[in-house]
Amino acid sequence: MEQPFYNFLQSIVFVTEGNVPLSEEAFEEAVNAYTSKFIGQEHRVVFMHYEYALVLKKLGFVEKATEYMKKGFILAQEKHFTYYTKNKTSMTIDEYISDIKDFEPLNLNMEYLEEKIEKESLMNQLHNRIYEYQFLNKIMGFGSENSNLEKYLGRVVQTLMDYLMAEDIYISERTETGWKLLAASNGNDGEEIVNGRWEELYQKSCEEKQMHLTFDPVFHQYYRNLSKFDFVGGMIIIPGRHTQMSMEMINVLNLAISNIQAQIVMIKQEEHLVYLSSTDLLTLLKNRRALQEHIANESEKLHRYTPRRKFMIVETIAFIDLDNFKYYNDTFGHEAGDFLIASFGRLLKRVCRTVDFVSRFGGDEFVVVMTDTSSEDAKIMHQRLWKALEDAEYFIPDLEEMLGGSLNIPSSKYLGFSMGLCSNQDIDKKDDLATVMMNADHALYYVKNHRKGGVALWKDVKRSEKENPDF
Repeated sequence: MEQPFYNFLQSIVFVTEGNVPLSEEAFEEAVNAYTSKFIGQEHRVVFMHYEYALVLKKLGFVEKATEYMKKGFILAQEKHFTYYTKNKTSMTIDEYISDIKDFEPLNLNMEYLEEKIEKESLMNQLHNRIYEYQFLNKIMGFGSENSNLEKYLGRVVQTLMDYLMAEDIYISERTETGWKLLAASNGNDGEEIVNGRWEELYQKSCEEKQMHLTFDPVFHQYYRNLSKFDFVGGMIIIPGRHTQMSMEMINVLNLAISNIQAQIVMIKQEEHLVYLSSTDLLTLLKNRRALQEHIANESEKLHRYTPRRKFMIVETIAFIDLDNFKYYNDTFGHEAGDFLIASFGRLLKRVCRTVDFVSRFGGDEFVVVMTDTSSEDAKIMHQRLWKALEDAEYFIPDLEEMLGGSLNIPSSKYLGFSMGLCSNQDIDKKDDLATVMMNADHALYYVKNHRKGGVALWKDVKRSEKENPDF
């Protein structure tokens, strides 16, 4: 039995028991369900108003019968349903109501209806339990399938939307700079709608110690605090206009959201561990381990995809070593040395493109992997980096501020850098980026021995070595 018709039969049973308010509530649920579920089926709704009015009139609720007959008549006129207006386009409401007697009254077997409703109710309960189990099983399964928070929350939000038939769902996290939207059913379009509400809802839930779904009738939305351990976040659910969330549904949701909360914390912890294992904590650049993984992954991609393309994917690696770094370490101590390494790391990151892989190789050495860049084009980065270092006055003012005094550093000892470059265009095996990096290091060694502060291309160094075997 369809849910709208089931609600309609319930409304009839309630009215026979004399409970008109409960009957009207069930009837409105039936109308709303038909309106939202069966598009273009307004004639059914008109028919339901007519039948309901007949039952009300038959049981002595004449005023209510007149009210629902009027509602049905107005809808019939709006939709031009001439059958329900007796084919009279100018028929008045009074004429329409007076014609009730012309229709045959309902011959309802109430015992049969009550028995059928009871059976349908049991079937609906069983169906709901199965649906709830499938929903919870789906939510709990996402955690084992997704280690990426964005993908996980995207699937969670979509599943919640399907289960609740909600209008919108938002999940947000509090960061140092404010609340950040992690997932939304309508993308980032919803950020402005709820952005100002997150802190207010979070503080209220903390004050009232609410760790379950709470409803705000003013904004017509549910809120759930998702905070746990170091994670501070929340979820906002805006239900559909015709969605009525029963206590059973809310209990199921609280159970599902508790699982979501635990999964978010677990994924965030895993992401943090990955970050720590792949990040140089002094410069916050990628570390040597992450660089080696990146080189291996990019080599695998080149091996797989380059033969299928008509053009070659160009990768260039820059090997960078600081000049005069030992002077600062020996003169001002390791704290000053660490400060300069961290400062240069930030400068290098700012000069490079967002698509470049920037890493600290170790000590005062850095490696940058540049995609879609030839070794000739990469020389531009060398120029930009020198310009940025000069603009920063070689970090001398910052170093003086850190050490708390004026430093008399000769220009010959200003911090500088040398760079070696090699592209996979320059070697025979185009997917061997490990060799490309080794050649870039070789080019760097050449620069350090011949012209500090400069840049050398491995292909030029190779040619020079052929011309001068004694090198």
